Amino acid sequence: MEDPLGPDNAPPAFRLRLGQGGVATSGVRHKGAHLLDPRTLRPAPGLQATVLAPSACLADGLTKALFVLGREAFPVLARFRAQGVLFTPQGPVAGP
Repeated sequence: MEDPLGPDNAPPAFRLRLGQGGVATSGVRHKGAHLLDPRTLRPAPGLQATVLAPSACLADGLTKALFVLGREAFPVLARFRAQGVLFTPQGPVAGP
């Protein structure tokens, strides 16, 4: 995964091994702050979230949840047999 704050074509900031399933990423690097937190009605504070899940469709939905909810979403990912990486200003956080 690319660093959401890094230069183009930089080495990966984090790697996940993909077996079967799908992967999806949401972040501010290419689209800006486009995901709203429904609890605050303001842009979600995340930088980037990437999810590996049993299907690409599921990964897409769960990546939005991880981006908006942050670490609170890791138990939800676990219930769907998914894993994710959340990029925060302090660095990447992997789970579950």
